[in-house]
Amino acid sequence: MPSHATADFRPQAAATVTEVYRQASAPLVLRGRSQIGRFFEGFELVAPGLVQPASWRPDGTGPASPSAGGFYSGVGRMSQTEHAGRMLIDRRGEMTIGRKVVSD
Repeated sequence: MPSHATADFRPQAAATVTEVYRQASAPLVLRGRSQIGRFFEGFELVAPGLVQPASWRPDGTGPASPSAGGFYSGVGRMSQTEHAGRMLIDRRGEMTIGRKVVSD
């Protein structure tokens, strides 16, 4: 369940936080909903979709008015067909295509 910071909900607070991060060693990258949605391309976005973390409940029982927040969260599911054709690197560093291990 990835989540990503955004300025969509509280732009003034986001501007303040962004200014603080300009003085830090790690940059802050805020993205809007459509930009974050692109991270889920190739996946089926599970309901309720891309929402604030407090609202993400698969059974729909999230709060009617989530907290102020500054993030979007979502869960993406890859279909078996998509998964079978993707190249993956497992924890041991072995490359796999679908379920077949490919060795050098």
